[in-house]
Amino acid sequence: MDVRARRVARYLREVAGSRAGERVLLCFGPGISFLPAMFGVLAAGCVAVPLAPPDPRTLARDVRRFARIAADTGARVVLCERDYVVATTLRGAAARLTGGGSVGWPENLRWVACESVVGNGSPAAPEGCGRDIDPDDLAFIQGEGGGGVALGHGQLLKNVAALNAECDLPPDKTIVFWVPQFHDLGLVGGFLNVIRANASAAVFSPLTFLQKPIVWLQAMSRYKATYTAAPNFAYELCGRRLRPSDLAGLDLSHLEGAFAGAEPVRRATIERFCRLTAGAGFDPGAFRNLYGLAETCAFGFGFTTRHRGFPSCVLVDEAELRRGGRVRVVRRLAPYPEESVTGPELAGPDPKGLILGTGYPNAEQNVEVRIVDPETRNLRPHLTVGEIWLSSPSVGSGYWARDEENESTFRATLAGTGQDGCFWTAKEPERTTFLRTGDLGFYYDGEVYIAGRQKDLIIINGKNHYPHDIEITAQEASPHIRPGCVIAAPANAGGCSGSAAEEPAEKLTLLCELRASARPEHYGAIREEVACAVAATHGILPERLVFLAARALPKTTSGKVQRSKAAAMLGGGEFGAAVLYDDQGAGRKQEVEKAAAEAESRKLVGRSAATATATTTTATTTTIRPAGHLPAARIPGQKDIQACVAEFLRGVARPGVVPEGEPDVTANVMETYALDSLSAVQVIAQLQAHYGVEIG
Repeated sequence: MDVRARRVARYLREVAGSRAGERVLLCFGPGISFLPAMFGVLAAGCVAVPLAPPDPRTLARDVRRFARIAADTGARVVLCERDYVVATTLRGAAARLTGGGSVGWPENLRWVACESVVGNGSPAAPEGCGRDIDPDDLAFIQGEGGGGVALGHGQLLKNVAALNAECDLPPDKTIVFWVPQFHDLGLVGGFLNVIRANASAAVFSPLTFLQKPIVWLQAMSRYKATYTAAPNFAYELCGRRLRPSDLAGLDLSHLEGAFAGAEPVRRATIERFCRLTAGAGFDPGAFRNLYGLAETCAFGFGFTTRHRGFPSCVLVDEAELRRGGRVRVVRRLAPYPEESVTGPELAGPDPKGLILGTGYPNAEQNVEVRIVDPETRNLRPHLTVGEIWLSSPSVGSGYWARDEENESTFRATLAGTGQDGCFWTAKEPERTTFLRTGDLGFYYDGEVYIAGRQKDLIIINGKNHYPHDIEITAQEASPHIRPGCVIAAPANAGGCSGSAAEEPAEKLTLLCELRASARPEHYGAIREEVACAVAATHGILPERLVFLAARALPKTTSGKVQRSKAAAMLGGGEFGAAVLYDDQGAGRKQEVEKAAAEAESRKLVGRSAATATATTTTATTTTIRPAGHLPAARIPGQKDIQACVAEFLRGVARPGVVPEGEPDVTANVMETYALDSLSAVQVIAQLQAHYGVEIG
């Protein structure tokens, strides 16, 4: 690794002429092949920008996102795999030959196949190719588009050290994970954490997990994993798709920690996972709920070495919480399995008012937390909901090239001392500036509980979606939409307090102002253009599309859209006559479903370029090929296929949605049975396994 990284560093300095602090894009699919490139960039004193590679099959759509990132960061060099360079070059040439024209790659980028760099030179590491690194120097820009967080070397080292200390991760331990390197949980919590501890890791593609969740558990058993980590939806997917019999012969008794983060964690979810894995020896006390965000590299706070065991959980008065943010704890629940909120077959949400503890800020690691009134910037009283303000050595430098926002978000100050308020003090003297997380929470018995999210970030199926990126996609989808006049928000953002006692928002609402030239007869076409573009680019279906008259959206004096206020106005019906069109089923069109199903399997999980280039599809046909690793293909009849589809649909749909008997599977099944694109990926995987073919 050291030899290869030094060769990359030498190339960047001597051939590419990269200067200290220059940004370099890392365009690799999920896996470990990016590691020499990443460390080479750091050794050269440059700044690494990991990002999901555009899919060669849909370059025109993906390149717009890629080009924005390249422009925002000012990158000149892209490090990637040779196969990806070849595939993108050939696809671009084919597009020009067939009259498709250029796909719009940035003209000023130097593409470098990492294999050609690390494979040259003597076996020994080249000398003098690195630069002296200061802890304050930038190392990464983490997160794509408008959400890129600038992280320094010192901040990353502190965060990884905190993770190592909390995990007690010695060299003889193993971590199993599938979260890719362009997600903070995968990059910092996975790769950097393992390398810093000199431990071992078993890593595989998230696409594999989505299609066959059992592979995750099989890997934990095979490699005797000590730790694993994933968003809440991953544990939910296992509990919904698998049965205890699927785990026959597996041994999960080695797991000391199953981390859950990146989105709100549900007690019902982890109970179902515990019930599923009980026969395989999984200890419910191994669950570790934590609070993490990209702005603190990955890990914010969570369990501590003195607080082990099943995550704490309290039942609060939901009505009182909604009214004024006051927290009245009805009772603390006993750990599972001593007490359960789910039955063996129950797959619903947590009971109302049930909130899971997020953990304890660690004073020894100088993590300091305040619960603050976001309007007055004063500390909130005990057992009152407020915004979580956090200070630690791991807090990043800010969002890339957004100085005005950074001053208010990363360097927030309290209005007064507020020593009578609620806070958790670090070991070192009290800090004067804090990171405003945008999350709402409260303290109870020394632990932090998350009660909702004030932040604009949208989390769907465990992936963070930055509203700014979605808004740009929607804006560019139709000439009838006014530039800078689009707002993306969670589907229920304006409907209630957003208590964590409810299911997380997993749908998207879009509000778009239209130009005066748009007529009512255009609305249907505009809707389809916007919904298809968002689904294809981001892999999510807009649940609701609202078209508004010009100047209806609230903005600041500087012209910035006010997302939270707009969502509240929509929920309260305050737009009135300004609403031109309101479609709560924008994501149900057949064209959108097809685009979203493709995008989910390709983008959400970061499908590797090698896999992408081996697949041949068109916009109007589906190719079925024999699969060498699957059973011998047989020719099924139509009724046989329909029966199998019906059976598989019952496994992924919500309980009771797909009727018993012979449901209609010849119609639009996604619309009829309210399926999302993730469900479509799972059904396709099951059909492939059953009939022994690959469906592309």
